[in-house]
Amino acid sequence: MNWRVAGYAVEAVVDQPVPTLTRGSEITLKLLFDNNLTETNLAFGRGAYGQFSYNQGGLGGVENSYLALRKYGWFAPNSQTTGTTDAGVPWFSERVPSDAYFDTLVISVEPIDVVDHTGFWALVTDVTDQSRVAGAESTARRLDFNLFVLSNLREYDTVDDVKADLENTPI
Repeated sequence: MNWRVAGYAVEAVVDQPVPTLTRGSEITLKLLFDNNLTETNLAFGRGAYGQFSYNQGGLGGVENSYLALRKYGWFAPNSQTTGTTDAGVPWFSERVPSDAYFDTLVISVEPIDVVDHTGFWALVTDVTDQSRVAGAESTARRLDFNLFVLSNLREYDTVDDVKADLENTPI
């Protein structure tokens, strides 16, 4: 099954083609990407994710869906908190650092090729890079995206609408 995650096309979701969605639940999507990156490209990033800044070394500033989505892992674990009310309504707080590559951890996840699945809004809580590199040849790139399910995609028109209804006071 192919997905659009935070606006980026993802070639496949491994082991879980159609997630079971419950508002306020946490799910993990195992995202699989095109095998077009080299070991040099994996050095791109900051801190534990690599040694080059955005426009140096590695990619020279070229983006693709794998590298763009991997950036959520740099900030998500320490920038949000989630919960549900007594009535089961999900809520979240986020404080995205000013040097993040995005404005919010709230994302849309929508199917590209399955018409009977509408997609959903979620908050990114963590990203784990499960890619493997063996010598000069690399295997497929994979990110495990941990998501806190906020709502069905049809319930809100925009990220701002989701935030206006479900965001609590900042952390």
